[in-house]
Amino acid sequence: MLNNISKLYIVIIFTLITSTYIMARPPKPNPNFVWIPKHRIQMGVIIPGHWEYKGKKHKKSSSKKRHHKKYKSMIGGFRGRR
Repeated sequence: MLNNISKLYIVIIFTLITSTYIMARPPKPNPNFVWIPKHRIQMGVIIPGHWEYKGKKHKKSSSKKRHHKKYKSMIGGFRGRR
């Protein structure tokens, strides 16, 4: 029969072995996020588990596009003039 010290050693060894495999995932930032588990890409790199946004895509501001077109037309207007 095992004495108390050997039982204690067994419990300590068991907790050390199992505690190394336990990892909690970070809190969910928003309902629109989905948990992506750990995976390996084709190049062999391991990507750890992470939250990825799967919600509605945000529209980009069109003011930058108008600003770019304005300057593009000004540059085009100066070409060929003497």
